[in-house]
Amino acid sequence: MLNTLHTSQFETLILPQKNITEKDYIAKKNHSLNAQLLSRQKECLYYIAQGVTVKFIAKKLDLSPRTIETYVNQLKDKLCCESKIQIATKAIELGLINLDFNRG
Repeated sequence: MLNTLHTSQFETLILPQKNITEKDYIAKKNHSLNAQLLSRQKECLYYIAQGVTVKFIAKKLDLSPRTIETYVNQLKDKLCCESKIQIATKAIELGLINLDFNRG
């Protein structure tokens, strides 16, 4: 029997080692993904999760909207998402970003 992990309705991963726990495997995978993201992509991710527009993000980061769109498309590819809402949801679920709504 394979050592498997069901990450979603559509994705099942085969764990590479029998002695690794699901929690450890997910943490390792998330750390690897976090390391793959550029700092600007992480900044975009934070703003995307807040639900702001590309134009707003561009202004905040002093970049062109086209550059932000490029970052969004790169994030879609890296996170296997089709929309900004999916990007935000997956990033929060994976612990790639932390939105602190209690800040004053």
